[in-house]
This record gives sequence, C-alpha cells and structure tokens, in this order.
Amino acid sequence: DQPRSRGLGDVYKRQALDLYKTGLKQVLLLENNKMREATYSNIILLGCQAKEFAWVDEFIRIYSTYLDPEIREDAKAHALGLWYFYQKDFSKSVDQLLHFKFSPAYQPRVRIIIIRSLFEQFLKDHSIFSLLQAQCDAFEKYISRNDFLAKPRLEPHLNTIRLIRKLAHLLFEQEEKEVIQKWLDQELMGKKKFLSQTWLKEKSRSLK
Repeated sequence: DQPRSRGLGDVYKRQALDLYKTGLKQVLLLENNKMREATYSNIILLGCQAKEFAWVDEFIRIYSTYLDPEIREDAKAHALGLWYFYQKDFSKSVDQLLHFKFSPAYQPRVRIIIIRSLFEQFLKDHSIFSLLQAQCDAFEKYISRNDFLAKPRLEPHLNTIRLIRKLAHLLFEQEEKEVIQKWLDQELMGKKKFLSQTWLKEKSRSLK
C-alpha cells in the first residue's frame, strides 16, 4: 500500500500545481503586483516534483521580479539550487547554494539541500564522506548557536542532520544494508520529527 499512498500524494501535488497555474493565468496570486515568497517557493517545489523543469526554470526567472526586493535574490538562488537538485544535478546544486551569500533566514533550508545533495553524491562516491560530515557538523553548530529558529523548528533540523550523518557513517563503515534499513525505518517511525521525510523514506527503500 505504500506505492498507492505515494501515488495519491503525487495526484494531490499535481492538482495543487494545476491550481497554482490557473491562479497565475488569472493573476490571482499577485497582490499589489507582489507575490508572497511562500507562494513562489511552493510553486517551484511542486513544479520540480512534477518534473516540469523547463516550466519551472521560466517561472523562477519571470516571477522573481514580483518578489519583495529584500528577499528576491535569496529566493531566486535558493530556487535554482532546488531546481538542480530535483534534476539530480547534485554537483551544480551544491555549487549554486554554497557560492551565494544567503541571509540568515534562508540558511536552514539552503543547508539542508546542500547536505542532501552531498549525501546523494556520497552514495556514488564515498571519497566525499569527510566533506559531507563536515557540512553536517557545521550546520549543527550554526543552528545551535543562532536563535532565529524557534525550538519546534530547531529540533526537526537537528534530528535530520544527525540522521543523515549517522546514515552516511553506517554506509561508509559498510554495515549490512538490511541492518541499516531496519534502524532507519525505526527512526522514521519514532516520535522524532524530521524534515524531507519523503526523501528519507526513498533512501530507506533504496537499501533493499
């Protein structure tokens, strides 16, 4: 029933994207000629998940002009990093996100994508294990010493970083995949909250 559940999720995401597209055509998503950053980001995420990459690329560039100037460049740079990530161009995603100076408000979401991209690269090339671990450590220290994340939002970030770091360590040490999968599934089904749960579950399934 898991594949069926995933299928239903895909249907809902597709419907949401179609509703957004209708809203764009009818100019319902602009208020005083401005678009909310959350709307911009949601559309990009849904478009990437639907693999409509050419459409998303055009959307990123056209509609960034309707964002508040204070967050415009952050939002656009973050969107391009996400766009590369969903196309599985993980190297470009990391380059895009590491070489742009994001404001503190964007750091948590950006660093999670960097870590996910590095983990995907690590799966094919274990030589970047140290770089992945260093990024996890740096992110954990960064969000632990900054107070811009309230505790309910802080804990899922920390839990996710620690989970990815341990998962990479177990794979690097060549622990049996069946053992790793059992541990990962137990973590995801426990009481802790994690970000990117769909992606983490995909990593678990790939261990079979």
